[in-house]
Amino acid sequence: MGASVPGVAPLRATAGNGGAWLPPPGFAVYNRNASIAAWKRCQSALRISARDHDPGRMSGRCRRAVSGLEDPASWDAHNQSWDRKIAGRIWKQYRMAMRAAGAVDFDDLLVLPLHLMAEYPGLRARTAGRFRQLLVDEYQDTNASQYLLVKLLVGMRNQFTVVGDDDTARQSRRWQYAKVLAGSGCDDDRWYLGSRCRDSAA
Repeated sequence: MGASVPGVAPLRATAGNGGAWLPPPGFAVYNRNASIAAWKRCQSALRISARDHDPGRMSGRCRRAVSGLEDPASWDAHNQSWDRKIAGRIWKQYRMAMRAAGAVDFDDLLVLPLHLMAEYPGLRARTAGRFRQLLVDEYQDTNASQYLLVKLLVGMRNQFTVVGDDDTARQSRRWQYAKVLAGSGCDDDRWYLGSRCRDSAA
């Protein structure tokens, strides 16, 4: 599916000829099925058995790592498990194939802006300046990349609102992660990124 996103042009102009990769005009956004199909092609090209290394499981492991701001390409270190080394090897091939196709997946839609805004302070300031207020819904499902993206967009203002479900949050591993990331010091299991704790009825 081709995409034309207005925000990409300023990103491309800001990044210039630097090292940051940006999708070309008319780039494709791969949904889950298209991403898995691309992964399977890469795994087959590397002659890695799909029976011994399930493509869905391997790609899922890498996606979870990326959402937690970990690069699976680094899994070739000697202290990594064999399964992670295999996943990281396929990941490298998958990333190259996606770049060659001028395509992005759902993870890229979060990670690319995150890297670009971290690398280019001017872009970060201009993007953050577009938002007077920020509302984050379903905050109990926030992962590391989403949290940092919010942090970059909020900037120095530190003015934003999050909405979450206490019942869902207490049963969620992600909530535990979000609470650690927030480091807000709020009591009573609040996870509001350093903002004052308020009951939902307030």
